[in-house]
Amino acid sequence: MDAVIIYSIGMVAMSVCAKKNLTPKFIEKEVNRMSPTGISTDWVMSKDKKFKSGHPNPCQCEEHTNRKHYLLNC
Repeated sequence: MDAVIIYSIGMVAMSVCAKKNLTPKFIEKEVNRMSPTGISTDWVMSKDKKFKSGHPNPCQCEEHTNRKHYLLNC
């Protein structure tokens, strides 16, 4: 399984599933490599405390104990 998986992407927000041991900077670098924004700003970890669903950001992946979900913005 990939270290970082993009599972939802919109105009200014992205949700990813990533291995727990990865740093936020590594995750940002990886998502910008995989899916560049195409504008003057890069994807960065969101300062939002929660996902739209109400889950905390980051939160435990529901399928894998060694992964977390993160919200990013551009």
